Parts: sequence; structure tokens; C-alpha cells
Amino acid sequence: MKYFFNIWSEFSRRIERGRKLVLLFDLDGTLTPIIGNPNRTVLSQKVRSEIKKLARKENLYMGIVSGRGIKDVMRLVGIRGIYYAGNHGLEIEGPRHSFSHPSYKKFGPFMQMIARTLAEKIEGIKGAILEDKKHSLSLHYRLVDQKYIQKVIAVFQAVCRPYLKSGKIRITRGKKVFEARPPVQWDKGKAVKAIKKMMNAGGALTLFIGDDITDEDAFKVLRKKDYSIRVSKKKGSRAKYYLKNTEDVRRLLMRLNKILVALFIVFTLSIGLLQAGSFAQEAGDAVQPVVVAGETAQPAAVSSETEVTAPDTAETEEKKPLTLPGSGLITNTIGQIGNIINPHETDDVDMKVYETKTEDGWTIAIDRYHLKATDKYKGAVILCHGFNFNSLFWNLDRRCSPAHYLASNGYDVYVPSLRGSGGSSKPLLSRFRSMARFDIKDVPQMFVKAPFDLAKFGWTIDDHIHMDLPAIIDFVKKKSGFGKVFWIGHSMGGIVMYGYLETEEQDDIAGFIPVGSMIIIPDPLTPHLRRIASQKPILTASLIVNTTVASQVRNYTLGAVKNPIEELLFERDNMYNDVVFRLFREAIDDTSAGVVGQFSDSIKRGAFLSADLTHNYTEDLSKITVPILIIGGSNDGFVTKKVLRDSYDIVSSKDKSIFIFSKGYGFSTNYGHCDVLLGKNAEVEVYPVILSWLDKRSLK
Repeated sequence: MKYFFNIWSEFSRRIERGRKLVLLFDLDGTLTPIIGNPNRTVLSQKVRSEIKKLARKENLYMGIVSGRGIKDVMRLVGIRGIYYAGNHGLEIEGPRHSFSHPSYKKFGPFMQMIARTLAEKIEGIKGAILEDKKHSLSLHYRLVDQKYIQKVIAVFQAVCRPYLKSGKIRITRGKKVFEARPPVQWDKGKAVKAIKKMMNAGGALTLFIGDDITDEDAFKVLRKKDYSIRVSKKKGSRAKYYLKNTEDVRRLLMRLNKILVALFIVFTLSIGLLQAGSFAQEAGDAVQPVVVAGETAQPAAVSSETEVTAPDTAETEEKKPLTLPGSGLITNTIGQIGNIINPHETDDVDMKVYETKTEDGWTIAIDRYHLKATDKYKGAVILCHGFNFNSLFWNLDRRCSPAHYLASNGYDVYVPSLRGSGGSSKPLLSRFRSMARFDIKDVPQMFVKAPFDLAKFGWTIDDHIHMDLPAIIDFVKKKSGFGKVFWIGHSMGGIVMYGYLETEEQDDIAGFIPVGSMIIIPDPLTPHLRRIASQKPILTASLIVNTTVASQVRNYTLGAVKNPIEELLFERDNMYNDVVFRLFREAIDDTSAGVVGQFSDSIKRGAFLSADLTHNYTEDLSKITVPILIIGGSNDGFVTKKVLRDSYDIVSSKDKSIFIFSKGYGFSTNYGHCDVLLGKNAEVEVYPVILSWLDKRSLK
């Protein structure tokens, strides 16, 4: 027997060819460690999470083949969309199939009689556990004291002997267990064949992992090209390979997820690289596109319910260049992305500014981007900025403009400035501070709008959620004609939509893409978050020098005087110099003491709370059911990868995906908080992922 991880490269190359893969497991001793009392067995959350991810992958079929009763197996694993075989395959349940071996009608009554008699006989033997599985039964003696084991064996033999002689049962053994089964030629090997037939995966590459004598029946039906794997090395086993223990099985699941994630990412990358075409190189800031070598494949949209998670750099075991798989990778193609238009090559996008009123009387400015030559759009998309930014964040430069990119590709795009920012209502003092930009167009804004905003200050994140968002969504629905809208929110722009979906409406949201949005507070706090929490008194006390002024000082000194949180916002090498300048000059805006205080208090309390502490937005995350694509950068200074993954696990959306951009999977860098949208290569690495996800769920 060979150690399976020693031939991992060979196995992974076969997976990369895009063939169907059938992945089948025993349960006890394979996915879970064997314990004395089988009734106390628990499948770890880590293993369940890996199985759940795999169950969503294209071209991969999964099943659990156990000696336990099928209801017990399904209860322990609890994952939809996979096949379950109980009683060594006498019972099978799948997404579209249900099977119960006909032997139960004839031999079931005898099993019940044996079970009743055995229960009486072993009642006084401590540690003996009888497992009645309807089709069969098991007598476990792992917990029985050594001096009583022979008594247990004798009792079992005595009770079963008459039924065995008359051909009404057959006896098998496992690890510290005796089993009575119907006298039919049916075992895990037959179950494997039946499941593959149900899956319509007769020719698929098959991998079966088991640890017990009963799993040998499954090993022997596998073909030479398949992979039979035993947990723990054993002489005489029919398995060709072995894993050391259940932890090795978990490692295999993780590695397999990484292979399939990498293939999916490369496939998505190829869409942007093959279709976006060449783009202009600006002086001093030439873009170096990611080079993907390999065979050209037809593009496929982002798959629903796919977790695409780039690992920490430290976890990446091999740093080999990614190669584009053959066109057979995704046979169930959801839809072609079509011709992705490069924003640098078109000026046919129109931009107009509109205004709408909130219920409490604030004016919200909304920029609209759309193609000039058509009135037919794929859907309406709202792009919402984050903490301390305004609507210009989404269109600082054509080289990194999500607003222009999505409009160029057929969406009706709306970009609001939340209250207190951009062209929306803001306090008089904030308008005076904005003069630090020395932008002449701000002068009429200050004198015309300021008198109406004298009483507008002290707003909170709750005001954004319950006042700004309803007004914005209602305006966009009416203006675009779509009954539902897509929401893409960066940082706080995603947080407010989390809150809206928990407390307001979900019916008017077609899909939600939070980018670098922290709705769960990490425990323990990161050093960056501790620093932000400690700055509350300084930020709330500042009257003259606030975010807007500090950002201009940074620009006027050519970066010599840094913005206090500049290092947390982006990976500097991944940003164009002129885009950084515009970001601080145009897109930065003041915020209120109410927002700062709410954010700071939430960090300290360990959950995202309403300003009056009556609502816990973190706790209600599971209420969200709309389609969701969670995006983040692996080097985000604010939002950890664990927070993003935990958010993914908790939301109740059936259609959910996660995409964390990391250098470990061949991207140009480990993306940060803002450069995941504004970075040099965001247009060819990040935007196609967003576009393809939207296209699959577009309303027209």
C-alpha cells in the first residue's frame, strides 16, 4: 500500500483534466474517530464544512456509505445534495433517489426478534451497546471490560445460532462489533455500484475511503484507475493506498477543495484575460496582466453556491504557476459571459446625477451610469461606498472603475452618496472642511445647500440602514423599472445592507455582494481594530481637522504626512499613484461622531450593534436568505479571512459564494481593503468574477 499523499501530484493532475469525480466515504473511523459509544459520535464542524464545500462543486458527486442505519447517518452528517447509504447499502437516499432492499420484508421480523432477545441478555453487561438498525443490528463491545468480552460473544452467538442455521441471517464482524444482516448478497461494494448508477456516473473517476473490514467489499469493486484508500495501513487489504488517520482524511478534503477552487479561479481569470483584451498602459504605471498558460476553454459563469476561498500564503503547499484546464472542466455550463467590454475602449457610458429624499428629510445624491445607445439593461445595480468615502470611490479612474465597467457591460448602475457625504446632505462644518480640496465646484454646493443642512449632524449607521437605503432602493426601482435590484457594498456599504436585509425587506434585493465588509467582530481583536476602537475620543472631539482635511494634508505633502489609517486601506504597490491621490482628494469624506461611536462601541462589545444597543446585527446574520457573493482580499487590514468565512457559513442563503483574492492562487497580489476594487489588476482579476455572478442572476 502506498501513502496517498505521496501520489497526490498524480491524482491532482487527473482532477485538473476536468473529469467527473465520485467521492465516497465510510463514516465511523473515516470521517469521525471511532469512540466507545457510537451514540456519542459527532462529525466535527471542520470536516462538515469541507464536505459542504465539495458538495457544491461542479462535476463532483459525493456519498457516505456506512454500516449505521440511514437515519442515523443523515442525522450525523446533515448535508443536503449528497447520497447516503445505510446498513451497508441496504438503504440509499439521494437527491433524486430512494432505495430500500426488498429483503427487509422477508427478514426484518427475524431481526426484530433477535434484537429483543439480545437486549434482554446483555442488560446486565456494562459497556455492551446494541444498535438496532431495522434492516440489520450491531452489538458493540468496545467499552466492555476485558473479562466480560467472552460472555458478550457467547450471548451473541447463542441468540443468533438458530437463525443462522435456518438461513435467516448472516453474521459479519467489524472493529469491536458483531453484526447480524439479512442473508442476501448485498454489501458496500454493491452499494457503491448502485450509487454510481443513481448518479449517472458510471465512467467517473471514483475514490472510496474506509477503515473497516466491511469497506473491503467496496475496495474490490473499484477499477484499476480508481482510488481505494484505507484509513490506517493494513496488510492484506484490497486498498491500493492508505491514510494514517481521520486527520489525514480531513487534510485530503481540504486539499481537494483547494484544487477545485484553484481550477475555478483560473477558469474565471481566463474569462477576463481572454475576452477583456489588451488595455492601455499609462506612463509610469504599466499594468502587468496575470499570465495564464494552457488550453483555451469556453468561459462559464460563476457557479451558484460555490465557496471559492484562497488560502493563507502559509497554507499554500505549492507555488506553481496555475494552468488553464481543458474545456471539459465544466460540462454543465451555466451560461456564456459574452463579450466583456473594456471600459478604456468605450465612451458610450452616460453619467447623470439625481436626488431623492429620505423619510427624515435628508437629500441623497445618486450618480447613474448607463449605456447611451440602449434602454434595455440586464438589471439595476447599486454600488454603495464605505466608511469615510463617497460615491466617487466607484469611478476614480477608467482603469479601475466598477461603475463604468458594469455599465459598459449592460447594467443600469446607480451610485449613491450616503448622508453626510458627496452631494448628499451634510453638516455645515463638513462643507467648510471640504474647501480644503480647493475644488471650485464645492463653493456653490456650500452656499446653496448649507443653509438647508444646518440641523443635520450626529447620524448613525442605523440611519443609513433604516432611512438612506429604503429611499435609495425605492428610487432605483422606480427609475430603472426593475422590481428587484442588486446591491454591491464596499466595507460599510456592505454592512448597511446586512442590516437592511435583517430588519427591513429582502424581497426587493435580487442579489448582494459585500466587499470587505465586517459584520462579525473577530475575537480576539486584530491590532488594527484595537487601534480604531481607541481613536473614538480623538475622532469625536475633532472639530476642525477631520478626515477630509487630513486627507488633503497627506496629498499636499506628497505623502510625507500620512493619513492615520492609510496603511490599512490598500496594498500600496497594487495602486496607481494618481488613483491614490484622487482617492484622498475626491473620494474621502467626513463622517459623524454617531457613526464613529457606533463602530467603536461594536468593536469593544464584540458584536455589531445598533447605536441604542437594542439590536444585534451580528446575531441576526442567519436571517439573510438572498443570493450572496462575499468578496475580500487576503491581506485586508480591517476584515480578516475568518470573519468573511464565518459570515459565509452563518447566512442562510441557499445561493451563496465566497471569493477571497490571494497571491497563493496565482493572482497578482494579496489584495487589501480598497485595492480589491481599485487595484491595478482589479479589472482583469476581480471585476469578471462580479460580472459573471451578476449575469447568472440577471433579471433580463
